[in-house]
Amino acid sequence: MTMIDAALAALETVCSNVSFVKNEDDPLPDSYVVLSVLDDTPEVYAGDLDEQQRLQVRAAWYTRDLPQPCARKMRCALRNAGFIIGSTEYGYDNDTRHFIAYVEAETDDGCDWNEREAQ
Repeated sequence: MTMIDAALAALETVCSNVSFVKNEDDPLPDSYVVLSVLDDTPEVYAGDLDEQQRLQVRAAWYTRDLPQPCARKMRCALRNAGFIIGSTEYGYDNDTRHFIAYVEAETDDGCDWNEREAQ
C-alpha cells in the first residue's frame, strides 16, 4: 500500500465521499473530501541515490456545515496513518457553496544513508 492509498483509506474513515480528483457529482453531496498531491519528489544526494522520499498531500473537505470539526477529523485520521500534520486553513467556495477545511500533511520513507551504513 502506498502512502497515497493510506491517506485515502484514512480519510474514508471520517467521510464517505473521498476522491483523488475534483468531485463532479450533480448535485454535489453536502460533504466530501478531495485529496491532492502537493509534492512527491525524492531528495537526491551524492551517488545519485534517492535517499529520502517525501510525500506532501492536501486534503480539502467541502461541507455545508462548519469546517472546523472536519479539519480536526482529517488531522487525526492522517496522523493515525503515519502523516505529520502541517497547516490547516479554511475557506469558502462560491461555486459549490461549500465551506472548505484544508489540511496539509507530509511523510517520508524514513530512508537515510546513515541507517544503511550502520547495518
